[in-house]
Order: sequence, then structure tokens, then C-alpha cells
Amino acid sequence: MATLSLVGYASVLPTSFSDCFANVYIIVYIYKMNVKSKVISARIPVDVAEMFENSCTANGLTVSDGLKNMILKPSTDVLVVNDVPDELSMLLAGIGGLAVGTIVYETLNRHLPNDGRINPDAREILCFIGAVATAGAAVYGLNKLAKK
Repeated sequence: MATLSLVGYASVLPTSFSDCFANVYIIVYIYKMNVKSKVISARIPVDVAEMFENSCTANGLTVSDGLKNMILKPSTDVLVVNDVPDELSMLLAGIGGLAVGTIVYETLNRHLPNDGRINPDAREILCFIGAVATAGAAVYGLNKLAKK
């Protein structure tokens, strides 16, 4: 809460506009702040500051309120900022799905019996179908995780 108090004044009134700037009359106001707060400063990288400011703006908070909330209500949640373009997200999910599919294909190819009971072409198709199904599920799951 701020209070304004009049400490003193002089009875000489200005006679011209320039007298106002020549300090012919003196009116002293003392502005007393009764705020119990302290300024804390920290140097952080520009991109982190912009990310935090954008996060505060998106949540309808000032930077000060955002910092107060972080300090007063500490959270173990991870701050998720989804600034990854959709194209890049899909590409990363596709690469992850390809990797999972390759692992499944190689695993099936090594561990399915190859003793002649299963036609080698059917065995190859079975490995391929298992890999494609797993890769598709992995792409779907990774893409969903990226959009959270």
C-alpha cells in the first residue's frame, strides 16, 4: 500500500511558465512505500527467458506472478513447451517407428524356427508383417506423446 504525504510547501507562486521549471516554488512530496518485498535477479539465457515469458503470457500471468507461483507452489511436473513443428514431430516419430520395426524384424527373423516346417517365403512375410505392425503402433504412440 502506498501513501502520499505533503511535507512542506512555499507560498511563492510562479508568475510565468518558466518559473515552474526554475524551482521558484517548492512543493515536496514524499512517496512512502509500505511494500514488504525484495527484488531478486538472475541471469539466464535469452531463449529460456523468452520461453518463460511465453509460458506466463499463455497462462495469463505476469512474469512476477509466474515466478511467485513457481516458488510458492513447487511442482515436480516437467514444464512442457511444445514448440516442435508438426513436420519435425512426425519425422521423429517415423524414425522411431522405423527403428522399432527393424528391431522386431531382426528379432523375428533370428528366433522363428528355420527348420523347414515353415516355408521360407512365408517366414519372411511373417517377419515383415510383424515389423510393419509394430512400427505403425510405435509411430502412432510416439506422435501422440509428442503432441501432449
